[in-house]
Amino acid sequence: MNASITVTVERQRLWEIFNERTSRGVPPGSVFAPSIIMTSGHSFHIVRRAQDYMRVIKEIDPKLDDYNYVQGLFEEAEVPIPQKYKLSWHFNYLDFGLLDNQSGIFFVLRYGVN
Repeated sequence: MNASITVTVERQRLWEIFNERTSRGVPPGSVFAPSIIMTSGHSFHIVRRAQDYMRVIKEIDPKLDDYNYVQGLFEEAEVPIPQKYKLSWHFNYLDFGLLDNQSGIFFVLRYGVN
């Protein structure tokens, strides 16, 4: 069986744009590996980062009902724990963590690529 792959003009144009952008700044004749694109269309790096965030949430979310754990977060940040707090998952630019909506304190659990 002879499989034939037809590349449309538009697809060829998009591949040329991709190759131009990913190889920008690479000297001619050099070997480079562009980022791997997953089936979702996102880069491998972004998919792995999202998986890491999911692990953090899965590990820490059940602990947020434990007052001693929450108190430890505030103590580690060297800020007094407020009488009322309301924690929510939050991004501050590319940093990921917990935000206390009452006091505005942000606990960074994973730093982004800032």
